[in-house]
Amino acid sequence: MVAEFASAIAHDQVRVLEFNRVLVGFVVIQRRSHELHLENVAVLPGLNGRGLGRLLVAFVEEEARSLGLSVVSLYTYARMHENLSLYRHLGYIETDRRYEDGFDRVYFEKRVRFVVNEELPRMQPCSLPSLRSGSDTRYANPSSQKFCFGTAPPTPNLQ
Repeated sequence: MVAEFASAIAHDQVRVLEFNRVLVGFVVIQRRSHELHLENVAVLPGLNGRGLGRLLVAFVEEEARSLGLSVVSLYTYARMHENLSLYRHLGYIETDRRYEDGFDRVYFEKRVRFVVNEELPRMQPCSLPSLRSGSDTRYANPSSQKFCFGTAPPTPNLQ
């Protein structure tokens, strides 16, 4: 797992979401020929259900638009019922189901238009220190992009 993240960071595929200088979520994305693939989305435990995952997915959709790509793809596991419901609610269409690497996976795609949704809180690049965990600097990569909220949290109750 660590090697996968190290590789994703080295290939500039990780975007992190910070609030008050605290990492609250991240996405791992992969640009493919005609789409942006959302490989992983995660929110800090305890902050689930506050819209941060939705915000991160919306950010990926906006990044796809900015790259001139019209499709965001992803997969989740069939047993993750909340994810299945969420992605459908966000407009993702199921494209396939298959058993791979020991898991039942459900594949989704969403066509994104080249219009920016002005209702979403804007995330801007931050000039904060690289991510570190104690003396562990494997996540410290100057090319990794960090994004922060301007002046307000995405929801009123992050504490």
